[in-house]
Amino acid sequence: MLPTASSTIGAPGAASVLAAGSGRGRPRKDPPVNVPSGSKYCFRCHSVLPLASFATDNKTYDSKRADCRACDNAASAARDKHRRALRNMRLAAGLTR
Repeated sequence: MLPTASSTIGAPGAASVLAAGSGRGRPRKDPPVNVPSGSKYCFRCHSVLPLASFATDNKTYDSKRADCRACDNAASAARDKHRRALRNMRLAAGLTR
């Protein structure tokens, strides 16, 4: 049985169930600007880019990742830098896994 508006009003997560359309996941964010066909808005760098600038992700509605490749690479580099720093701190303190 699919949820109806009357059965989900006031229930936790009701907005996401109704807005997603398929009954799963959370609603998509609407970009603050008009996005032409063949392009997508990156919410991290706030720019409209061609679809080729986004990596593929078959779990999303448009088969593209939410962040552009440049933002994804920057986030990955920052995450790696943080992990290396933590590892070096553990090694300096004599702690190992």
